[in-house]
Amino acid sequence: MNMNTEYQLNLDQNGNQPQRGPIAILKRNSRKLTIVTGILLFAMLIIFLLNAFKPEAQKQAIPETVVRVDVIQAQLSEYPVVVQANGTIEAVTRGNLVAQVRGEIVQTAENFKTGGVFKKGDLLIQIDQRDYLSDVSRTRANLSQAEVAYQQEQANARQAQLDWERLGNTQPAPDLVMRKPQLAAAKAALDSARAAHQTARLNLSRTTVTAPYDGRIIQRAAVRGQYVSVGTPIAEVFATDGVEVRLPLSQVEFNQLGLDQFGVGGAAEPQFQVTVNSEFGTQEYSWAATITRTDSTFDMSTRQIDVIAEVIDPFGKKSGQPALKIGQFVNAQIQGQSIEGVFVIPNKSIREGHYV
Repeated sequence: MNMNTEYQLNLDQNGNQPQRGPIAILKRNSRKLTIVTGILLFAMLIIFLLNAFKPEAQKQAIPETVVRVDVIQAQLSEYPVVVQANGTIEAVTRGNLVAQVRGEIVQTAENFKTGGVFKKGDLLIQIDQRDYLSDVSRTRANLSQAEVAYQQEQANARQAQLDWERLGNTQPAPDLVMRKPQLAAAKAALDSARAAHQTARLNLSRTTVTAPYDGRIIQRAAVRGQYVSVGTPIAEVFATDGVEVRLPLSQVEFNQLGLDQFGVGGAAEPQFQVTVNSEFGTQEYSWAATITRTDSTFDMSTRQIDVIAEVIDPFGKKSGQPALKIGQFVNAQIQGQSIEGVFVIPNKSIREGHYV
């Protein structure tokens, strides 16, 4: 390429040499600047219009807040501590009837069944007596023979004493000559025969199982025709002379009631009254009770201690109320010691257990 050709490439369309520098650059970008400026002006116009025609918020008056409170006149007074607790009814006397002799059950009472009611001394079951009647007859015969042998030996001992004296002996006779060992042996045989006869009679009486107290049967464990051995459970029973309820308390409740001094002895043992409540159908009944004892230790798993309250008239014999059942769940209110010189306020005024 020659110089003429290179010179022609550096000329613009009009044959002039193109301009260089900032001015030339502005001229070339003037179109872009025009577009950007137009966009900015349009956006500012939109913003102005939105602000000009925006709705105005209506101002409302804030209503005055009225706080409703209950006002009480706090005065120093005496306050009895009452603690709520739950528990289960238990029998004061409860246990198993077991056979004391072996044999076949040949008879059972009509009320010997689960839930049956019995009186003290009632016949519950009868065990076959034939073997024990035979033992009584045999031991009676042995006892009679032992009595005769002992009486005979006593006579022999008296005769030996007379014979010794007739011979003119002035020295005491030897024990064997005086038949003292023979007499002692006869006496021991007599005592053994008498004890055997008494045992036979006792075993005979044990074939008749009677009720040890007034009560009811929780569960029957033996039936007619069953062979029982010594120690075989016959029935689980409880006495109807009274029931009690175990009420678990925390350490704080135990101390608040003043039970920490209960059962430690003293001239005047404090009385703690308890009201037991339970529902029968749609109606709720109450029974009076009193605390008779407390457990000696706290439960390691629950960190609670049980207090035992004995229910007064639990079977409604005097009040006519429904009878409490063993295992029945009840609610209880325990009234403890009274605190003097305190201000009593409603529970709803306490916040977080520490603030009034």
